[in-house]
Amino acid sequence: MTAAESLARSAGRSTRWSAVAQIVRNFSQIGFQLLLVFFMVPEQYGAVALLSAFTMFMAVFRGLGFNTLVIIHNEVAVDADPAEENARWSALFWVNLTACGLVGLAVAGASDWIAGFFALPDLRWAAIVLGGVFWVQCSGLVHMAILERRFQFRTIAILETGACLVAGLVGVGLLFHVDGLTAFLAFQAVLGGGSSLAGILAARWWPAAPDIGSIKRIDRGFSGDLLVFNFFSFLSRNVDKLMIGRLQGAADLGIYGLAYRLMTLPSQLISTAIDRVALPMYARQIGRPADLARSVLLAHQNVTFLSIPVMGLAFVGIGDGLLVLGLDAWGELAPLVRIFAPIGVLQAIGTLTGSVLMVTRRTRLMRGLGFYNTAIYVGSILAGLPWGLTGVTISYSVGFTVLILAPTLWLCLRPMGVSTLRYLRALAPLWSAGLLAVAVAEVVVSAIGVEAGWTRLAVSGAAFLIGYLIVGWIVAGPVVRRIVALDFFDANQTSGDRP
Repeated sequence: MTAAESLARSAGRSTRWSAVAQIVRNFSQIGFQLLLVFFMVPEQYGAVALLSAFTMFMAVFRGLGFNTLVIIHNEVAVDADPAEENARWSALFWVNLTACGLVGLAVAGASDWIAGFFALPDLRWAAIVLGGVFWVQCSGLVHMAILERRFQFRTIAILETGACLVAGLVGVGLLFHVDGLTAFLAFQAVLGGGSSLAGILAARWWPAAPDIGSIKRIDRGFSGDLLVFNFFSFLSRNVDKLMIGRLQGAADLGIYGLAYRLMTLPSQLISTAIDRVALPMYARQIGRPADLARSVLLAHQNVTFLSIPVMGLAFVGIGDGLLVLGLDAWGELAPLVRIFAPIGVLQAIGTLTGSVLMVTRRTRLMRGLGFYNTAIYVGSILAGLPWGLTGVTISYSVGFTVLILAPTLWLCLRPMGVSTLRYLRALAPLWSAGLLAVAVAEVVVSAIGVEAGWTRLAVSGAAFLIGYLIVGWIVAGPVVRRIVALDFFDANQTSGDRP
């Protein structure tokens, strides 16, 4: 077995474990938030959406890129000096812990302003709680990065799955005794804190005492660029919700926030799992541009093939799904989800570009893209606001696809020698299969003429999935066979299905 085959096989196994952890983690989070729908009216759910936005804001400062530096430093050199490595990791640990503590204090201190700005008094104590638990959630960041660097994704999966189970039990149990906001906070605290503390024990690494010399040698340019990019990335992901919450009220925010949450399912369930493994894999391929380009294209094929069914089912089933669940108050959700469905797949693809730019040390480009993307999002939302939620959704989707994703992919892939034509040839068959499958589902439902409800939901979903697999097998057989066999990075390295 060659080194390339061994790396691909290891990455394939790690991707399966990473996928398990990511699916369990996100299904528990999304499932819990969907469960809140039955305990809250849209106005109350809007408060949870705002709280989630502030949680994401704090995450901007969690790590400052230090976890990435742990993973990719020296291209994962096998002959690294253990003492030098420990000193570097320890410096990253202490700086990160200090920075996260300051962020947590700042959020807790701003609790009165947060509650007053959004006119939601409950956000006052919620912000204080978030600031308090943030420090604990950050404490295991470097330890988890060490596990990823070592490709110990099975251990990570076990730890994160266990934390999800405990958090789910705590959150659901509290739902029947306290209000939904309190249960949500408890769920997030147990989920983040539990996995972080478990990671510290699993890594079997303890930081050395703070050393000023090692701290000064931290790559501040890399970390600074990522901090700026993460900050603007947070703004671009949340400026729409912040503006809707401020200008149109919590009810519209609750509906739009849930539609947006469903749109991000592929990014959270699929992209993150694959990209998490891809980063240390790319770091080992820096000296082999052809192998790196091939791995990147394989990752994009994996994400596209697996994301299309998620958003395709949402597109064909959202109307009947709301009906059978009796969620009449959420009727405006269906058209927004249908608009967002293809964007969910595209956003999952766009998520993959960050790891390539980081591993090739093009973080300055990332910083510029962060500023540019935010400006496009703000302009898109302002353009759509006069037409309500539908206008915002359409404007957001067009701005992301045409003005953000297309140029970002070109900037990311072109220096690797991946032409636009090669990229389109790798992904176009999968998109064709998805679009045809949606058409098949619509035709089958119309031909059968079943009434709205469980039956039509099941028929449309089954028709879409069967149509997708059949058409996909015809137009992209090698890709489909590889992914169905869970061979995400082509461990056999055969030439017949090179992307």
